Amino acid sequence: MADIIDFFGVRSALTLLLVVYLAALFLECLRFIFHQKRWGINGFRLSLLAFVCHASLLGIQFFNQRYPFLTGPFETYQFISLILVFVYLVLSYYFPIAILGLFVLPVMLGFYVLALTHHQSWALSDSFLRNPWAFLHLISVFVAFAVFTMSIITGVAYLCQQYRLKAKKWGTWLDRLPSLEILDFVHYRALYVGFVFLTVGIIMGGGWSKSVTGFYVTNSFKQLMSLAVWVFLALLINLRVSQGWSGRKGIILALIGFVGLILVLFF
Repeated sequence: MADIIDFFGVRSALTLLLVVYLAALFLECLRFIFHQKRWGINGFRLSLLAFVCHASLLGIQFFNQRYPFLTGPFETYQFISLILVFVYLVLSYYFPIAILGLFVLPVMLGFYVLALTHHQSWALSDSFLRNPWAFLHLISVFVAFAVFTMSIITGVAYLCQQYRLKAKKWGTWLDRLPSLEILDFVHYRALYVGFVFLTVGIIMGGGWSKSVTGFYVTNSFKQLMSLAVWVFLALLINLRVSQGWSGRKGIILALIGFVGLILVLFF
C-alpha cells in the first residue's frame, strides 16, 4: 500500500512540475517578445531546476515500482520528455540559440501531458520485460527517439530559416533564428547521436529476441520495420558524408526516417 501511495504522490508531484515547465516556456516567450536576454537566462535556469526535480521524481517512481521499468505509456513518455529537456539544456549551453526553447519546450510538454493522461500498462508480462536485454533495448531506443526528435526540431527550424532567406522576408520572428550553418550542424550532430543509440537499441533488441524466441530476427513487423528504418538512416548519414546531402535534402529524408521510427515505436 505504501508503494501505491508513493506512486500517486509522484504522479501528483509531476503534475505540479508541469507548472514549472510552463513557467519556463513563458519566460522564453517573454525573451522572444521583448528581445531581452535575461528572460531567456531565467527560463534556462528554471528549465534546469525543473529537470533536476523531474529526474529525481522519475528516480523515485522507478525505485518504488521496482524492476522492470518503462512498462507503460506513463513511464515511457515521461522518460522521453526528460531526455528532451536534457538535450535542450546541453544545446542551449553550447549553442545559445535564442529561440530554441520555443521550438523544444512545446514538444516536450506534449509528451509530458501525454504521460499524465495515460495510466494503463502495456499488455506484456513482467517476466517478458524482466529480461535484461529488454531494459537495455528500451532505454537505448527511447533515448534515440528523443535525440532524433531534437534533430527534427532543428531541421524544421532550418527549413523555416531557409524559406525566409529565399523569400527575402525580413522583420519577422524568423530573423531570430541562427544561421543555416549552425542549424544544420546541430541537426546532423543530433541525427548522428540518435543513430548511435538506435544501433545499440537494435543490437540489444536482437539479444532480447534471441533469448525469447531463439532467433535474432523474426518475421515480426516491428523488427523488420526497425531494421528498414536503421538501414535508411545509415544510408542517409553515409550519403550526407560522401555525397554532401546536407541542408534541405538531408532534412527531408531525415523526416521520412523519423516518421518510420514513430510507426515502429507507437503503432
